[in-house]
Parts: sequence; C-alpha cells; structure tokens
Amino acid sequence: MNTKLITSLLAATTVLTGLVGAEAAQAFNLKEDRADVYDYFYNKVQTERDPLSNPSAFDFDALYTLGGDVTLSFLTEGGTYFNYLDYDINGGTKQSAFDGTNIASNDTNIANFNSHTNLALGQTESLGSFEAGVTINPYLKSKVNYTGWDGYYVGADESQNEDGLMHAIAYEYFDGVDNWVGVFFEDIIGDGSPGSNPYANWGSDRDFNDAAFVFKGVTTQNPADVPEPTATLALLGVAGAGFAGLRRRQNKA
Repeated sequence: MNTKLITSLLAATTVLTGLVGAEAAQAFNLKEDRADVYDYFYNKVQTERDPLSNPSAFDFDALYTLGGDVTLSFLTEGGTYFNYLDYDINGGTKQSAFDGTNIASNDTNIANFNSHTNLALGQTESLGSFEAGVTINPYLKSKVNYTGWDGYYVGADESQNEDGLMHAIAYEYFDGVDNWVGVFFEDIIGDGSPGSNPYANWGSDRDFNDAAFVFKGVTTQNPADVPEPTATLALLGVAGAGFAGLRRRQNKA
C-alpha cells in the first residue's frame, strides 16, 4: 500500500471539502434558502413614510451571542441616504459589514424610489463563531460620503445617538433550532418636527425601514438579566416552603 499516495489523497480531499464548504457558506441566501425566516421579518417592515407607532416596544440594548456561528443577512432598505452597516464585538473597534458596501437595493415594494442594487436581498455573510454571551453592537453609518462629508452613526444605544432618540429596533424569531433577530434602522436624525434634522430641511419619517438586517445565533436578552439556575431553584424553594406552610395553617384551621 502506497502510504504517501493515500496521505496525498486525504490532504487533497480535505482541501476540496474546505473549499466546497466555504463556497456553500458564501452561496447561502436567506431569501432563497430560508424563505420562512426571510418572510417573517420582511412582513415586519413598515411601509415607506409610515411611522412606527410604538418603537419603544422593540427597543434593545445590544445583541448577545448564544454560542456558535453568527451570520448576518441583508433584508431590505427604504432609504435614499448612503448608508453602511458597521458593528463591534464587545465594544471594540467598529468593523465594516459586507466589505463596506453601500446599503442599496431595488426593492420597490418598500420604497418606489429604490432603483439600484449594491446588495442582493437575503445576501448573507458569516461574522464568525463565538462563545455565549459575547456582545455584538450594530451601527448604521448614515449619509457617509454624501455631499462630501462623513455622516454620523446611529445605533441601539439612544444615549450615543446624536439626537438621543431611538434609531434601531429588533424583532426575534425562534424556528425551533436557531434564534434570529431582525434589526431595523431609522437613518434620519430628529423626531420629524420642523428643524429637528440639523443636516437637511426634511424631517425623519420614523418608519424604521431605511436598512434592515437579520442576525442568526444571537438574542436581545442580556444574560445578566437571566437568573442563575441556583437562584431560580432557591426562589422556587422559598415559594414551595411558603405554599407548604399555608397548607399546614389551612389544615389546622
């Protein structure tokens, strides 16, 4: 038996498998390959210029990894500004999503002025594999390079937004195996009242459809807000003891 030949074949097979796996990951498209997930979030997108009536109901602080692979997919957009998606890991340096590509689509179902495509609807990339509890903070860099200036960031933390208002909302969906979070942005500064946008003479429509994305493998639930199992058991024990005491008092009566 030619050991060198077998070793070479195994090595070649490993390389080929890795390439096939990489190509498969790059080829995944949320709209085409997981239409159930795509449609769930797409149906949450507001009609253009239709203000979201209760954005505070969908407020979130950050995204928290559940342990394992995290992917990011482009859902749609309804904005005329030049927008880009950045994110940081555990508050570190901001990184560009989709290789720094401008968020633009020809999805005229959301906005009839959309007529060009820089990202395909459902286009997906991997953000990597993480242990549970890692924080991912998405930001929309809005109006960058528009009329020769760099624009501004808006994100989930209102205190860091220039106007102190919400500019990102989140919806969650669990498919029985994976957890998905849709993050939708409003890209214009201000509350929509005259003069509230310092960069233009038009106001924000607060429709939160200017850029929308779907993350897999994350949640908006901060692990710090979830009771430890021992604490939960202790609370159950206290409740059980109280219930038992109540029954004893009732029996004596």
